[in-house]
Amino acid sequence: MLVVMKHGAAQVDIDRVVRTIEEMGYQAAPMPGAQRTAVGLVGNDGRVDSSRIEALPGVAQVIHVTQPYKQVSREWRQENTVVTIAPGVTVGGTDVVIIAGPCSVENEEQILTAARAVRAAGATALRGGAFKPRSSPYAFQGLGRKGLELLALAKKETGLPIVTEAMDEEGAHLVAEYADCIQIGARNMQNYSLLKCVGRLDRPVLLKRGLAATVSDLLLSAEYILAEGNGQVILCERGVRTFDPAARNMFDLTAVPIVHAQSHLPIIADPSHGTGARDKVTPMARAALAAGADGVMVEVHPTPDRALSDGAQSLYPDQFAQLVCELRLIASAIGRAVAPVLLLIIGLFASRAGAQNVDDVLNRAHAAYEHVTTVKASFEQTLTSGLTGDTSNARGDMLQLRPNRLSVKFTEPAGDRIVADGTWLWVYAPSATPGQVIKMPLAGGDDNEAAAVDFVREFIDSPRTRFTVSAGVADTALAHKAHTLVLVPKKPGQYTKATVWVDDDDGIVRQFEVVDGTGSTRRIRFTKLAFNVPVDKSQFSYTPPSGVKVVDRQAMLNGSGM
Repeated sequence: MLVVMKHGAAQVDIDRVVRTIEEMGYQAAPMPGAQRTAVGLVGNDGRVDSSRIEALPGVAQVIHVTQPYKQVSREWRQENTVVTIAPGVTVGGTDVVIIAGPCSVENEEQILTAARAVRAAGATALRGGAFKPRSSPYAFQGLGRKGLELLALAKKETGLPIVTEAMDEEGAHLVAEYADCIQIGARNMQNYSLLKCVGRLDRPVLLKRGLAATVSDLLLSAEYILAEGNGQVILCERGVRTFDPAARNMFDLTAVPIVHAQSHLPIIADPSHGTGARDKVTPMARAALAAGADGVMVEVHPTPDRALSDGAQSLYPDQFAQLVCELRLIASAIGRAVAPVLLLIIGLFASRAGAQNVDDVLNRAHAAYEHVTTVKASFEQTLTSGLTGDTSNARGDMLQLRPNRLSVKFTEPAGDRIVADGTWLWVYAPSATPGQVIKMPLAGGDDNEAAAVDFVREFIDSPRTRFTVSAGVADTALAHKAHTLVLVPKKPGQYTKATVWVDDDDGIVRQFEVVDGTGSTRRIRFTKLAFNVPVDKSQFSYTPPSGVKVVDRQAMLNGSGM
């Protein structure tokens, strides 16, 4: 069931709907949209009595989802989901992605040669199997961890994000350490324990259609991933088995418009597995793009005749380069574009990841965030008191429109809110200070007394004007290996020191820590990061709950009361 709120519904009305759904014994999933907010009801097996919810203030209508899948359905979410594989590389928007590379990683020379070739031709991401499910137990099964290490090397060399397959739960955690996107192959499309596992990981998932799966089967499998909290799912049409031996599979391109009609998730096409023959890959890739696919996934090998797997369906590098040129023309004709290669230089700074020079670390972060305008993430916060040593934890979800709009909803402690509307920062923390909302001005220029809501702007953009910056140590304990920057403000303010973790591979900041004048430490870690998601400024408006006192911090500092 989906509860659609009225345009401009107050946050207090949305929160009341959420509480009501939870009181009914279900889970509530708020979904801010460009025009209005919707709240999904999750956890029901049958039809829910909606009369209690329909009577609540701010509710426009209640939609009963008719499909067996809920969160993946177009009824649940009208807007297309845009999945971020890496900074500047998205699937589901106007840009078309091209994922290319060999079927399997064979050795260092092979994968580096392939990666350089596909990047030069215009590929958006690099594919390559480290773990290979094969029909025969005697066929090449992949290099395992060694293959993942070689993919990481190729990423450092070329800057291309990595898409590679996981075959089981243990392998999924290992793949997540190296890959930007986890692929679930056709044979595992209905491996529900694996789907649940990747649904809990902080990685986009590429889900391939099974060999005999219907479109509904594919969408139900995607539902397993979304039900675990991971909405970053890309579907992939790769052909289904039929009675006709003329081709390896029937490449079902009708699935592309059907999925777009029934689901908000993006879908790409794999003509290599869909046809099984090199001479059929190019025409079917062209057809897939014309049919509306959000991208194509193509096998490319430097020497297909010597490939250890799927050589017969792998393109030569020059054939792939020609295909990319043709795909650009088709994309232009239907109002889309192949993702520009210039955005992919972000990862090239990773080749310097071993260095601890301040400029190297800052350059990686600058490149990663240069094209980022919006950020969506979940977060975990740990606060350690400098006076008592006591520790408290918090968690929630964040939506940001850089540089001065922010919406934070805490799930622990439930009900706490932080909103930056472009002018003011509003802090409502009934768990700590019930009955009041604190209002303070947003930071401007070098003002360290006001609130800063964009940590990238605060810590990464020209930090030497406000801080004394030094390089910290490498941190290999995190899932994403990183180097730290230590920043000490030149003027006294809200904190005395900040530490920022910059990822060695992609330059993303997934963790930072600040220390205030009492010695208290606040560490924040981000998960499920997504960039350049569609947002509307109305999502950052805030109206204090009725009966709650507004405390104007600036007026207090100026001595003019509240």
